[in-house]
Amino acid sequence: MKVTALAALLVSATALAQTPPPGAPVAEPKLRTDADIQREIDARVEAAKKELREEMRAQAATVAATSAGSTWETEATAHRKLDLVELHGYFRVRPELFHKFDLDQPPDNSGYWLFPRPDGQFTTGGLTGGHSIAGTNMRFRLDPTLNISEEVRIKAQVDALDNVVWGSTPQYAYVRQDRVDIGILGASAVPPVPGVNSTQSNLAVKRVWGEVATPIGLLKFGRMGDQYGLGIVHNDGNCLDCDYGSTADRFQFVAEPLPGFFLVPTIDFDLEGLVSGRVNTQGQPYDVTNSDDAHTFGIIIARKDTDQKARTRIDSGGTIFNYGLFFQYRSQNYEYKQNGSSFSEQDPYTLPSGSLSRIPRSAYLFIPDVWVKLERKAFRLELEVAAYLGKARGCLSNLNGTSTNCDFAQELTIAQYGGALQAEWRLIEGALKIGLEVGAASGDSAPGFGSKPNRPSRQTRPASTASGAQWGDYDGAQYGQRPCTPTGPQNQLCQDNDIRNFRFNQDYRIDLILWREIIGGITDALYVKPGVSYAFNDSLSVFGAFIYSKALKPTSTPSGDSTQLGFEINAGVRYQTDDGFYAQLAYGILFPFDGLKFNYTQPPTASPFISTPISPGIAQAIRAQLGIRF
Repeated sequence: MKVTALAALLVSATALAQTPPPGAPVAEPKLRTDADIQREIDARVEAAKKELREEMRAQAATVAATSAGSTWETEATAHRKLDLVELHGYFRVRPELFHKFDLDQPPDNSGYWLFPRPDGQFTTGGLTGGHSIAGTNMRFRLDPTLNISEEVRIKAQVDALDNVVWGSTPQYAYVRQDRVDIGILGASAVPPVPGVNSTQSNLAVKRVWGEVATPIGLLKFGRMGDQYGLGIVHNDGNCLDCDYGSTADRFQFVAEPLPGFFLVPTIDFDLEGLVSGRVNTQGQPYDVTNSDDAHTFGIIIARKDTDQKARTRIDSGGTIFNYGLFFQYRSQNYEYKQNGSSFSEQDPYTLPSGSLSRIPRSAYLFIPDVWVKLERKAFRLELEVAAYLGKARGCLSNLNGTSTNCDFAQELTIAQYGGALQAEWRLIEGALKIGLEVGAASGDSAPGFGSKPNRPSRQTRPASTASGAQWGDYDGAQYGQRPCTPTGPQNQLCQDNDIRNFRFNQDYRIDLILWREIIGGITDALYVKPGVSYAFNDSLSVFGAFIYSKALKPTSTPSGDSTQLGFEINAGVRYQTDDGFYAQLAYGILFPFDGLKFNYTQPPTASPFISTPISPGIAQAIRAQLGIRF
């Protein structure tokens, strides 16, 4: 602030009117009236006040802009000086060891392993191959901010060598590399180049968006992170161990009509379908048709304290009660299944190519997401509950891949529910934390977990019109046609017209093995997770947790008749310093139950259950992290 400068200005103005500069020749005194002197002083004071008001307004705009955080959440941060460029981010390295993640189970009836098995094969003599997978991956993440002014800024998120596995791009594997003929003789790594030695680039610009602070709120537009509540649905993936992240092409306006109350309308461009951009042309591409677009209109209504206010209130013995509703409506009329592909001969000025399959969807979704948080110095209670409710038309090819009749597509009902409750008690001045988490995700009675709905079934059935996940599949689409029961006639099919399994965001993680790696995300589940952590000081802490998991639908599990999935123990130690360095070592062990025991014959017969299934083996994991935050 410039209050001191204002006072100094008053004194200097008065002195200027009374005292000549030292050493200056005595000039003929210029007669000035008291009114002239007062007008000059008033003018300078008014100029100083105007400058002070501008600075206060700019600081308020800065606070408002930073209050939105990565989305709408608040973190009031005052900057004494506006820097043109601010750089934040992290660099991480993660050595990992996985042991027996396939749980000693055979591949399912479509030939998929429960988890990739090193050199794995399945023969009549049993399983072959190894059990352990070890490796190290890395990421350098940069979150720059370009401050155009106090009110206008551009933010971005850029990843370099994103989750690149060490040794995955050796010199000898580079195309047209003629200096190394035997891999072991190569001694250098080269950058990842898509289509040459990798499927991804060594540099990925993941997000870029603009922020403009206005007198009534913050305008945000661009490709930005999407975070809300605990993150079971909207999770921006900005944690140090995250891999995915929700990203939205969005217009968003953050308004605060009352202190602590936020009103945030959003418009998301989820899918535009076909665009005019071609492989060999430049210029501005455009959306060829709006009939295949999927847009989401949302509104956040929330009561939320800034982190700074929350800390102050909690430290003084107060209570924090925050809550919010994020409601979205999404719709789509048609879809082209080739989204993500390019057709070099397709010209937007000509009739559509016959190879483009236009699927009628007539889809709509309502996505309510409720979040509540109650916190005091001694405890925290936080809840998030969400749902996907809507209709859509499904279209799946048959198992033999000979036809895809979308003129008679299924009318699907989408009804998915999920939630998580976290409770935490803080003892010994917050050094000891005892936690309990309970979560649930609705399930579907179709075979497979439904975590990978786009996985095709490869089974050969007597009824060639069967589609979707089949009995004996670990995963797959949760709708379609299949035999009515695992033990019933295989040529009599039943229609499955709903999708009911709720899927948590993949970056919402509760364990090290089962949900994070083997299944690939929480779905069709109920879990209970008690945990504890203790901080010896600001740098060193230890933690541990026990996770019990069960499925809600027995038909979703590999066993087909048991919901019991397993019991997992996680423990670790964490070290961090004030200058950004952090290190962590964690160990996990999973004791699988009968629900993870594969029970189906190969290939399925009239009696598909195996008389002597293989008992699942114990899985273990060691995960380390080394990193630097800035």
